[in-house]
Amino acid sequence: LGYGLFEGVAQRRMSVPESRLLRQRRRTEILLVGAVLAAAAVVPIANLLVPVLGTAAMTHLLHRGKAG
Repeated sequence: LGYGLFEGVAQRRMSVPESRLLRQRRRTEILLVGAVLAAAAVVPIANLLVPVLGTAAMTHLLHRGKAG
């Protein structure tokens, strides 16, 4: 879940090779955010917010990754 959302966000803002390189550098953070989102997807009402929160979280990770 995390890798898919990150790729979707990253490929709108940079080339595919750049997004894959950044994904490899931020692998642990992306995996943890994806795990939290997957856990939230189990809760009946919270699962409606998972795509929105996931996109926002991955955008945050993307911009933090590009800066550092």
